[in-house]
Amino acid sequence: MLTPLVGKTQNTHKFVSEEKRQKIYQIADQIGHNLLSPIKNKLGEDYTWDEIKISLAWRQARKYD
Repeated sequence: MLTPLVGKTQNTHKFVSEEKRQKIYQIADQIGHNLLSPIKNKLGEDYTWDEIKISLAWRQARKYD
């Protein structure tokens, strides 16, 4: 699970660029945050599964800060 990792990480820039993170958020807002395969399909090969998971976990964790 990535949420414990995110809670201990000061920023996700080590793993995902700001540009990629914002694009992931944009697509996730359109498609839904629980549907990872459609998000990945829409983003294409330039985005890894880990980048998507880390970005969405980070965003979710920030809601509870």
